[in-house]
Amino acid sequence: VHGDQAYGDHPRQRFDLHVPDGCQAAGLPVVAWIHGPDWRAGTKADCPVTWLVEEGFAVASIDYRPSDVAVFPAQLDDCRAAVATLRRDAEPLGLDATRICLAGAGGGGHLAALTAYTPADAAAIRAATLHEAAADADQPGEVAAVAIFDAPTHLPSLGGHHDRAGSAASRLVGGPLPEFREAAQRASPLVQVAAGAPPTLIVQGTRGDGTALDQGDRLDAALRQAGAESSLVILDAAA
Repeated sequence: VHGDQAYGDHPRQRFDLHVPDGCQAAGLPVVAWIHGPDWRAGTKADCPVTWLVEEGFAVASIDYRPSDVAVFPAQLDDCRAAVATLRRDAEPLGLDATRICLAGAGGGGHLAALTAYTPADAAAIRAATLHEAAADADQPGEVAAVAIFDAPTHLPSLGGHHDRAGSAASRLVGGPLPEFREAAQRASPLVQVAAGAPPTLIVQGTRGDGTALDQGDRLDAALRQAGAESSLVILDAAA
């Protein structure tokens, strides 16, 4: 484990890199996990996919500034910068910069999709928060695939308790979703879907009020309409 790899100056701008024991191979495919559950709780220590190391993958567990430290788009900036650093340092770390899959659950899945779909030529990453080399990395948003689990994909349509000022999504954008609708739109992976989006795996459970299930359905439909590859998997809670 290569712990606390810095991609910025803030203490939360770090990632842990897990690689196979004694591995001297080059060109390892990477699964970059972005933790949830809600943009505020959790850390890079919460990484349930480290078992992939035994299958020959490198696993990067990305931390980012939580919503009680900075509001959106700080989290997107951080995730893009972490990917930029992984791409920049891929060769010395033995990684394949062209085979990076972003993954996450809940709020982490939301950030994984948003990072994957945000165009590389979108608004520049805030250079003040990054090491200079990471800020200058080529096409920081490019990833090969994305996998999300029970993740919100369109914040303005979450509705219900999510619209309240104290909800996780409202804290992310800086205020109640109905009042901060423009920010909620910008923070929605669904809005960023376009032709050329990376292949996406969407995994949803059937528990709860159906909100997450609806969000996954909508993202899957949007990706297919854009001509992108999408796989939607519904897990039966009774199974």
